[in-house]
Amino acid sequence: MPIPDSARYLYRRLFGARRHLHRQPGPLPDFVIIGAQKAGTTALFDMFSEHPEISPSTVKEVHYFDSNYERGEQWYRRHFDRHIAGEASPYYLFYPPAHDRMKALIPKAKVIAILRDPVERALSHYDHEVEKGYVKAPIMEALRAEEQRTDAFAHNHLSFVGRGRYLPQLERWQDFDLLVLSNRELRETADETFARACRHVGATPIPAPKLESNVGVRRQPPDEARRFLEERLAGEKEAVEARYGIRL
Repeated sequence: MPIPDSARYLYRRLFGARRHLHRQPGPLPDFVIIGAQKAGTTALFDMFSEHPEISPSTVKEVHYFDSNYERGEQWYRRHFDRHIAGEASPYYLFYPPAHDRMKALIPKAKVIAILRDPVERALSHYDHEVEKGYVKAPIMEALRAEEQRTDAFAHNHLSFVGRGRYLPQLERWQDFDLLVLSNRELRETADETFARACRHVGATPIPAPKLESNVGVRRQPPDEARRFLEERLAGEKEAVEARYGIRL
């Protein structure tokens, strides 16, 4: 993967994961990118990280409002040092308790969801889980397992179809100041789309930084897997495009 020519980017990638352990609590974040997984959250977060007015969290995915909630507010604040501060944890969109936890702590935060064609997102999700070692089953076995399991592991790692049903997830977040973006538009009209994101979080719009982010291994899926996903996600893409005026 090409490495961006940015000392700030490299420092965060190399040392950010432990940097918050020795920091004093800072402000609460001004914005949160809530997902969707494998839809461009890393690309958008890395673009924000290159903006001189924006202070990214010490790590991209703080996961406070899902898996680290018991660590408490002071732990969360150690990931931020000044305004305009923000983080990106893509499980928040799909994890129902995250909304209420955020509403209790940061009700005025700007929220951003970035979405992708749900079939392509699901295929990329499977590749990601295989690459990380969470899933070892062939793709059709993994896809069918989602319909058979209801445990926490399945909700996180086998939610190939569930995460692509965007409208019910987004409905939970309507009481926040929510901006819904498109992965496709971030790639094809980067400057315009990034300018919308900047204005949303209160930063001066700048040209979209040219970065290579989160480029994972992509396998050629069998036709059966694509048909399976197209059947179960039929109409989801069109419904989101009509509701939010974006192109997936």
